[in-house]
Amino acid sequence: MQLQDIFINRKKELEIIPKGLKMGQSYVIIAPRRYGKTTLIRKIIQQFDDKTTIYIDIMRHSNSLNELTQAIIDSCLKNLGIAGQIKQWINKINLKIDIKMKIQELELETIIYNLEKNDEFTAFAEALELPEKLAKKFNKNWVVVFDEIGELQNVNTQAIKVLRSVIQLHKKVSYLFAGSQETLMNDIFISMKGAFYRFGIIYKLNELDIPDVLEFFKKNLLNIDSSVISYIIDNFQGHPYYTTNLFYRISLVNDKHLDKTLDLGDLKKIIEELIFDESHYLEDQVLKLNKSKDSISVLKSLIDKDETLYPITRQRKYVILKSLVRSGYVRKINSQYELTDPLLKFYLVNE
Repeated sequence: MQLQDIFINRKKELEIIPKGLKMGQSYVIIAPRRYGKTTLIRKIIQQFDDKTTIYIDIMRHSNSLNELTQAIIDSCLKNLGIAGQIKQWINKINLKIDIKMKIQELELETIIYNLEKNDEFTAFAEALELPEKLAKKFNKNWVVVFDEIGELQNVNTQAIKVLRSVIQLHKKVSYLFAGSQETLMNDIFISMKGAFYRFGIIYKLNELDIPDVLEFFKKNLLNIDSSVISYIIDNFQGHPYYTTNLFYRISLVNDKHLDKTLDLGDLKKIIEELIFDESHYLEDQVLKLNKSKDSISVLKSLIDKDETLYPITRQRKYVILKSLVRSGYVRKINSQYELTDPLLKFYLVNE
């Protein structure tokens, strides 16, 4: 079993979202980092013909709006069996007559012209029309996924409005949006002032359901002490990425030592190895947090549940918490603030 093949739960989403997309409904998935958002999306689009689906990770194309526009065009052309041509065409290379004839109804020359003269909003809007044109051409419904859609605000604040103005008229394309910055996603999709207010059905991914985690571990692991599962649940609370990762690591140990029951001491060694393997990620998170004074202290006060250890004014703490929520490090659940990353919590405690 490979790590990427392990998938726990999300049965409800895997049943409802694909069914709705096929019926023309659009959806919004909101989840903190490492909550299995992208893995879930991949599972969803596996239920569709890959010639009628487009996946765009906006984070990968956040340098400029023109770069994102080219990514959308390339994805559409790839579904036509024409891959990696748009940059050559912009540079007037290999613009073959037969290809022009094949896709003349897409009016790519107009888009290329607008890209060349740096009319980025017009080119972006025209590129967004391509999935709808192709869906109509082949009389098939299409699905377009925009992952990390909140990053579009960083690309260009006006781009979100252009996106909405174009795709709200589409009849043959369903959209799946996803993002990890909860506050920003709320501003875009949930706030009445948001550009995409009431555009699609909202799914906020939480931790994995504990009964499902228990069932999965007991069903798929042998020779494991019950205290091991209890410790994982108590300390990782069904966090999708780490629960899956720990399951994978435990299964590797089990396969090597079939005659040994894995106990709590073994698990703690596995967690230490996980922290070591994730050290670059964790150190990067700490570096980012240290750019804002007192952020680490506020996080540690949440972990220790003792504000006296970190003397910060209430007003200052409120400002920092608001920033931490916006950047995805903290969630507010039932009036309580909690870290979204349990491994970061382990790391900060031992820092």
